[in-house]
Amino acid sequence: MGWVLPRTYVTGEVITAAIGNTHWRDNLRYLKGLDGAVTIEDALTVDSLVTSGNVDGVDVSTHAGGDAFVQHGNNIGNHTHQTSGAQGNKIDHGAALDGLGDDDHTQYALRTILTTRGDIVYRNATVWARLAKGSAGQVLTMDANDPTWTGQNTIVFSTAGLFNGTSPTSYTNLDLSGTVGSNQAVCLIKVFNNSGDATSQTYKFRKDDDADGFNASGTGGSGILNDQEAVYLLVVTDGTGVVEWFSNAAKTTVITMEAYLI
Repeated sequence: MGWVLPRTYVTGEVITAAIGNTHWRDNLRYLKGLDGAVTIEDALTVDSLVTSGNVDGVDVSTHAGGDAFVQHGNNIGNHTHQTSGAQGNKIDHGAALDGLGDDDHTQYALRTILTTRGDIVYRNATVWARLAKGSAGQVLTMDANDPTWTGQNTIVFSTAGLFNGTSPTSYTNLDLSGTVGSNQAVCLIKVFNNSGDATSQTYKFRKDDDADGFNASGTGGSGILNDQEAVYLLVVTDGTGVVEWFSNAAKTTVITMEAYLI
């Protein structure tokens, strides 16, 4: 049953059981919560709030700064929380927990370390650090100590023409940088003897200014290419994309790129 507006009595009125049960018994049961939850329809003012002493096993005290707080027992480890005053009704580590500053939890990464989707958190020489996201196609590698983003080595297939003309007879630069860029690369090239006569050719290639050269593999590994024969060679450029080459006679030769790795 719910709350009933109390009756206003008049002098000489006879009090019946129905009147008493409705306005006394039932309203008292309501206030006690015996017939359901008590609903407070207006603001509640509590006089004489207890701020010290012990209430139902809880030690209620007054904070030195004037803020009331509750000191819990052994169940919660006996600690205090500041909930008003300088911190504006917030729990503040520095002011409320003795011996801790706001950012003293150094074993945890702060939420503000990562700022961009794809960022990675890692530990540098001393603390947590942010590794900014890499670019598309980059891979995560390690330098001497820390992770870093590097370009991914990629095999590129190509049919670029590198040379078509009379071959040199002493070491001469063959610049591949127009295809592989000005950096060191491993290149698979095709060397074609297009001399048009019966004279066989011997070709040698090396990295620019290297002391050693090697032959283009021909019949029986002799390094000889007959007319209209071709061979595939792996050559390594210097840091600018250049190799050197020559043949034993000045003959028409065609060199094309097949693939490269940078």
